[in-house]
Amino acid sequence: MCSPDAVLSTPSVGFYRIAGVSGYDYPSASSGCSSAASVDKFWGAGYTGSGSGTGPSACVVTKTSDGTTNPVSIGFVAGSCPSGFVVSGSQCVNTCTPLPPCPGEGTSKKDTVSLSGIAGQQGIGASMCADSGGSNCGIKCTSGIASYNDVSGQSSVYCESYTFTGSSCSDSSLVATPVSTVPSTIKATPVNDPPKSREDCPGGSGFAQVNNVGMCLPSGTQFSGGSSTTTSTSGSVTTTSTTTVNPGGTNTTTTTTTYKDGSGNVTYSGTTTGTDGINQAGNNGQSGEKLNLGDAPVFDQSLPTETNFNIKAQGNPVFSTEIFATTASCPAPITFSAMGKDFSIDFSPICALADIIRGIVLMLSAIVAMRAVVTK
Repeated sequence: MCSPDAVLSTPSVGFYRIAGVSGYDYPSASSGCSSAASVDKFWGAGYTGSGSGTGPSACVVTKTSDGTTNPVSIGFVAGSCPSGFVVSGSQCVNTCTPLPPCPGEGTSKKDTVSLSGIAGQQGIGASMCADSGGSNCGIKCTSGIASYNDVSGQSSVYCESYTFTGSSCSDSSLVATPVSTVPSTIKATPVNDPPKSREDCPGGSGFAQVNNVGMCLPSGTQFSGGSSTTTSTSGSVTTTSTTTVNPGGTNTTTTTTTYKDGSGNVTYSGTTTGTDGINQAGNNGQSGEKLNLGDAPVFDQSLPTETNFNIKAQGNPVFSTEIFATTASCPAPITFSAMGKDFSIDFSPICALADIIRGIVLMLSAIVAMRAVVTK
C-alpha cells in the first residue's frame, strides 16, 4: 500500500534513439530529430528534421533542395529506475498499491472513533481524519461527545457517526482512533462510581447516560443526538439536537427543526432551547433532577350531604261554580318544604283576576239579554 506521501512516478534515466541506430542518441525526442538531420547529418547535408514523441514516424526529415520528406522512427531507450519502481514508457512507476480514493463529500458512516489532544476548542462538527481503506480522509463528526478543557486548551472528541468532507488529509496528529467506549479523557471522576444521578458527580460536572451507561461529564461538554429526517410526498422534516453541560451541572439542549417542500427548498427552520437531563442514543427516558411540583393540595372534607325532600301536600282547593253568587272565597295558599326550607303558593293574584273576569262576563251577559228583548 502506498504511503500518503509516496512518489508514484518519476522520469526514468534514458535517451531517445533516431532510426534505431546506435550512436544517434539524444536527451529528448525533439532535439534528437533536428540534431540528427542538421547537426550530425545522418542523411547528409541539406536536410532538416522536426518532431517529438516516440513511434515509427515521429520524426519527419525534409530535403531542403526539393522539399521531399521522409518519416523516421524515434525510440526511447530506458536506463535504470530507483528501487521499487519499474519502467513504463519514459517513466519509472512505483510498484506499491495506490491508496483508494476518499469517499465523496456528504457520505455518512456510523462508526465509533475517538480523537484527543486537539489544540484549540473543538465541538461536534470538528474536522479530523479517519482511515478509509488505507487513506486518511477528512471527516466531520455529526453525533457524539466533544469535551473542551479550559485549563489545557485541548479537547477530546468521541464520535459515533460522521460524514466525509470529500478530501484527504495527511496530518497524522488528527487521525481518529477506533474505540468501543467513551475515553476516560472525556469523563469526570464521579463521587460514587458508577454515578446514578447528578448528586454522584463532582462540582462543575453534569450527569448523563450514554448507551445506558451513567457517567459524569465536565462543564462545556457537548452532546449531539445526530440528525433524523422524516420524508413524505409533500417534503421532509429534519431534526438535529445538541446538548451542553453547564458549569452548574444542568444541561441545555438546543433543537433545530428544518422543513423542506417536495422540491427540496427550505420552507421553515426554527430553533428551540431548554434545560433538562441528558440521554444519549440507545437510552429510554430522561436523566437528571426530577421536576418538583410541591405538596399536593388539601381538600375540605366537610362537603354538604344529600338530604331527602319533605313535601307537605295540601287538600284539593274547592272553587265555587255559581257564577251569579254574591260571595266567593279564595283557596288557602299551598305550602310545602324542600331542602330544609318552607315554600308557599299563593292564589290571591289568581282570585283577584277571577273577580275582574266575573264582572266582565256579567256585563256582557246583560247586554246580550237586553238585545234579545228589544229584537222581539
